[in-house]
Amino acid sequence: MFLTSDRKWLTWVIIILLLGWFIIAVQSILLPFVVGMLLAYLLDPVVDQLETFKFPRAGATALVIALCFGAFILLGAFALPALLDQAHYLVASAPQYLLQIKALLQQEWAQLKGIFPEESVAKAEAQMAGLSQQLANSLGNFALGALASGMALLNLFSLLLITPVVAFYCLRDWDNITRAIDDLLPRPYAPTIREQLQKIDDTIAGFLRGQLNVCLVMGVVYGLGLTLVGLNSGWLIGLLAGLLLVVPYAGTAIAGIIAVAVAWAQFGTWQPIALVGLVFIVGQTLESNFLTPKFVGERVGLHPMWLIFGMLAGGALLGAVGVVLAVPLTAIIGVVVKFFLQEYRQSSLYQGGA
Repeated sequence: MFLTSDRKWLTWVIIILLLGWFIIAVQSILLPFVVGMLLAYLLDPVVDQLETFKFPRAGATALVIALCFGAFILLGAFALPALLDQAHYLVASAPQYLLQIKALLQQEWAQLKGIFPEESVAKAEAQMAGLSQQLANSLGNFALGALASGMALLNLFSLLLITPVVAFYCLRDWDNITRAIDDLLPRPYAPTIREQLQKIDDTIAGFLRGQLNVCLVMGVVYGLGLTLVGLNSGWLIGLLAGLLLVVPYAGTAIAGIIAVAVAWAQFGTWQPIALVGLVFIVGQTLESNFLTPKFVGERVGLHPMWLIFGMLAGGALLGAVGVVLAVPLTAIIGVVVKFFLQEYRQSSLYQGGA
């Protein structure tokens, strides 16, 4: 029994706590390293497959990294200018859109407020005015902070320059790294730890690789659908919707609200808004009934609420690094909790034995 054999597992708890403290202390420089290691983890099966065709490990790694980042650069060269134009247009049009939405809301409110008592209407209008001012101030502060901060630009350059280097060395030495970790495992518990690490690997690999495919496909589906409807910045909002699919339900809801708000301000009639809603209904049906079961499946075992909590907690603790680490960490914690619950049910503490 792992829990009842001795108390050496407390050493592992201390090590994990110290590791967590170290990650929080250096979080400002971690993003390119974390992304590089995750990329190496995702691409390792491709390099392993090339090795079966007698490719040397270093050569296979260089080829895979070059193809991956070459495709990323080509895609950015063709798609990024158009997406930046759409982003600039959306940001520049935001004040006008907000005014149009406000006018439409006032028009709808004027038709509805005759139903309610005047005192309740006045109180509701005062509360809505206060909330609108708070929302406008928050959005303005966020936009100014994002534009004024040089850290975002620094992170972008570090991602572009450091991530490929980290990914190359991690991918080239991946087998050596895993063997070194295995050699460090305490021998009495090595089989148990290997079993749990395999479960963690299955969970992370199944979710990350599967969800990446789903996000890419749905980003194209949403972008194409919204563009065909005629929505301004349709590709940008569609790709955002695909990216936000990593946050179950909430991501689609956020992107849908943005798309409907833009459609409402842009068209001002219900027919285009209904078409935008139809795009998201069809997309959600396609994603939940076909793509996610095919690419992710039921074996992953990450509950949506647990994943949402993990992303929010990771973002609150570590910012962008925490969001990137959210899925691996929630998978690890989930597997570890299941293991300790299983051990607890078999222990004398639970069964009441001596």
